[in-house]
Amino acid sequence: MVRRSTTGAVSAGLAMFALAGTVIAASLNSYPAYLGGSAHDSYVPSATAVTLANAASVSSLWKLSTLGTFNASPTVNAGIIYIGSENGNFYAIKATNGKIKWKKALTIADCSSSGIVSTATVAKDPQSGVLTVYVGAADHYLYALNAGTGKTIWRVLIGAANNTYYNWSSPTISNGHIYYGVATACDTAGADGVIALDQHTGTQTGVYYTSGSATVNGASVYTAAAVAPDGSVFITTGDDNGASANDSTAIVKLAAGTLTRLGGYQIPGLAGKNLDFNASPTLFKDGSSAMVGACDKNGVFYALKQSDPSAPVWMDTLGIPPAPGSLAFCGGAAVFNGSDLFVGADAPTTGAPPGSVYELTPSGAKVWETALSTGPVVGSPSLDGADVLAVPTYNTAGGNSAVYLLDSVNGAILRTINYNGPVFAQPVFADGELLIAGPTLQAYVP
Repeated sequence: MVRRSTTGAVSAGLAMFALAGTVIAASLNSYPAYLGGSAHDSYVPSATAVTLANAASVSSLWKLSTLGTFNASPTVNAGIIYIGSENGNFYAIKATNGKIKWKKALTIADCSSSGIVSTATVAKDPQSGVLTVYVGAADHYLYALNAGTGKTIWRVLIGAANNTYYNWSSPTISNGHIYYGVATACDTAGADGVIALDQHTGTQTGVYYTSGSATVNGASVYTAAAVAPDGSVFITTGDDNGASANDSTAIVKLAAGTLTRLGGYQIPGLAGKNLDFNASPTLFKDGSSAMVGACDKNGVFYALKQSDPSAPVWMDTLGIPPAPGSLAFCGGAAVFNGSDLFVGADAPTTGAPPGSVYELTPSGAKVWETALSTGPVVGSPSLDGADVLAVPTYNTAGGNSAVYLLDSVNGAILRTINYNGPVFAQPVFADGELLIAGPTLQAYVP
């Protein structure tokens, strides 16, 4: 797996259940977890401030340009933004004015000297009821922090103290469990996979190794787990990193809590080719069929039945495999709005504009495609309830990147917000704002 420092890192919805340990949806259409929640739909139907009529004229409400760069995405709960920076600090920021409520310095101790790329999840502790922020830091630990003060409640070592381990993943919380990917950096392999933790204590309840063994190195899990309504856990995996190719470049189904392997699909012929999954899985419906899907770096979107993920139901080629070492690939999670999928990708053919975004039906038919001139879509798009799709681009050629605001009905570009550096973090619609993290953290309003 070719990975560089996260100073350029590439690492249902908000209808939350009233169950212990689930993410808390506050008022003002909060966005309290990576990709919106455990289904990874990236869709906020209650967010309607940015519309098709006013998207072209949104303006900056505030901008923070002295907190380092951001590859983690913002999460928002009750008017507070929680986000980690490449400088190693984790921040709680008031959404109304960009003022810092508190910050916590977390040690950077990894082989690439990279900061925080993990996106936080905000949830109530299932026993104490304390609102808590869960985030992976650059010191190999997953932290549970008091959301009001930043005080550490507990922390757990992820992987090992070896500085090749790095917290690429973002925590997924469901029914009192935290699911977290274990991964390495600097082109190394380790005893990688996924762990399950008790949300209240951080105690490990289950583990899955991609290699099948704690003593054999295997494929990393850089992405975030998705959790189905029945508790099944779905993950996407990285390549073999020169170690065991077992369950590398695969979509895998695991049991709730224990992470016992229940099934999966491995893309054939990709061992050793650095064409792994960088996109987290998205859960969606095709009629009555519960599906799971993700786009691989080879440019193909794979859709499988959740009940039997042994082979794709359909595949759709959206991009082309990147050149060796390139970050121009299909890497973002898909959006699902209850009826269709929206997927960003790299160039669909050689010589085409470097990026593209698609609307697909749940059965894989292309509805529309829009070319993007400022780079591939390595991060994940998001969609608000007024049909505005926000799509980040990641220019690897040194020019401007952008966040595009598109009409999700027909793919028309409504606004291009340019940035002088790549944008990997997911743009987020919350609290009447559009939040964009990248070279800066910035809030836009109509």
